[in-house]
Amino acid sequence: MLSVRAPLRGKRVLFVHQSASLYGSDRALLEVVAATTAAGAESIVVVPTDGPLCARIEALDAHVHISAVGKISRQSASFKGARSLLTDTRTAGHAITRLLAGRSVDLVYSNTLATLAGGVWSRAYDVPHIWHIHEIITNPAWASWIYCRLLERYADRAIFNSKATFDWLAHRLSQRMARRSVVIENAISMAPLLDRSRSNAFRAAFAPDPGTILIGLVGRLNRIKGHQVLVDAIDILDGRGVHGLAAVFVGDSLPTDAPVVDALHERVRRSPARARLHFAGFMDDPRVAYGALDIACVPSVLPESFGLSALEAMQVGVPVIASDNHGLSNLIRDGQTGLLFESGNARALADRLQRLIEDETLRTELSRAAAMDVRSRFSSDRFAAEIIEAVASTLRTR
Repeated sequence: MLSVRAPLRGKRVLFVHQSASLYGSDRALLEVVAATTAAGAESIVVVPTDGPLCARIEALDAHVHISAVGKISRQSASFKGARSLLTDTRTAGHAITRLLAGRSVDLVYSNTLATLAGGVWSRAYDVPHIWHIHEIITNPAWASWIYCRLLERYADRAIFNSKATFDWLAHRLSQRMARRSVVIENAISMAPLLDRSRSNAFRAAFAPDPGTILIGLVGRLNRIKGHQVLVDAIDILDGRGVHGLAAVFVGDSLPTDAPVVDALHERVRRSPARARLHFAGFMDDPRVAYGALDIACVPSVLPESFGLSALEAMQVGVPVIASDNHGLSNLIRDGQTGLLFESGNARALADRLQRLIEDETLRTELSRAAAMDVRSRFSSDRFAAEIIEAVASTLRTR
């Protein structure tokens, strides 16, 4: 009989994750590992590279191993890429067996659809497998069919991080897989920033004039997040004579996104507002940036499955303007806890920005309402309870 206080006591959970960064799915993994470890499980995490995520995982009394994970990418759609994926997955399976050194595993937990090794290894050793899905992939169009077939073959349970993510695959899931699927929305557990000196220094670096409205976009520099849409919107505001603002991009990029980053830097160089557009690079503690911002912008041009950066800003009381696609429109109540605009429409974004820039009262009202909404809907306690139940029920079923 499992202990009620530690319902996973004596269980060993193997997590397989696709990166060691500290962006959305990485932070969600930290919440999951914290939940399973607090519930008494021994948590072992496999990631493909070293990175800032590793130290955070070890701080949770979990074990980290660096190994191939059978990472799926856009290149996997080609013959050469598919062959490389199969080789990587086979290598990852052997590596997992070696690192376990004869220890049994009670459950495998793959975090994101980008990893294949966890599912393949779990089937080879007849171990229950949970696949936690954090992405919506609309290009190529047949991606949803492929991922549904992978879930059918390799997953005992699928966890979707939002209703939007589930809806992406729902029409292709069999009734059997749909019954084994559950939506568990992400949580937020960022503690208040106790030392504001770093935030003050951050603000002074990018908005030294106390009257400047500082706008921030926190997220990877890639083709999804809509950085150029924000630049276009600021150029529109500049043409309207709205000059008392600055914008900062917080985040780094993957090597595969180098052309996107080069194009963004070129776009900024051509902007009449270029002196007020800044790149801050990656920050392992986004609270420092949020503590300096007046407005957070999430202008994603491709589907966001959830929008954790928006949630983080809302939690610390920064008003958010976001595109109205998928997870973001589920997260934000337009006009109540933030403002939404048509995805990719720079003029609509400029209108929302100007409205907030000129209305301090609205910024305050949205901030307060958003912080209250986050506390009621996205608590770590709720998330942990739902994750533990999903893990425990999967173990009971098998």
